[in-house]
Amino acid sequence: MKMIEFKSIIHSYKLKRKIAKDLYGKRDELTMLLNELNNIKCTVTSEKKKNNLLSRLELIYQNMKLDKLYPLPVAFNSKLLERLEKESLHTIKDGVTCLYLMLDINYEKIKQYGSNTSRSVVPLSQSSICLADCVCLTGFVLGLLGAISICSIT
Repeated sequence: MKMIEFKSIIHSYKLKRKIAKDLYGKRDELTMLLNELNNIKCTVTSEKKKNNLLSRLELIYQNMKLDKLYPLPVAFNSKLLERLEKESLHTIKDGVTCLYLMLDINYEKIKQYGSNTSRSVVPLSQSSICLADCVCLTGFVLGLLGAISICSIT
């Protein structure tokens, strides 16, 4: 295998990993926020915590509106953003509705940009390591142990 092919494979892996981390990471962040809002909806909570979650949601919304890295088709994106702008963020119920719309937008981005991205390059939970990294690291460690054991035998 030539060095150029090897560099191309590494570049492709890094690109897919970045896409997966961006899109699936955003989906995980939105899902966790949705779970927090649903938990708050079921319990009596402080006004400060509710306002904190709604302000986080507002920040995510602003970032999603300004996202130029993974654009959707203009007509579709404007339709979804128009629906999203109609939602107000004053109550937990409004926040949950807004989050469902954001998850729909993120799902469309995953369908468009993440379709050729294997789940093996998606970060595991909240960590930055993915399954492909674990496999490579395990192979490296086992190879290193094998080399050490062969050297110690001879």
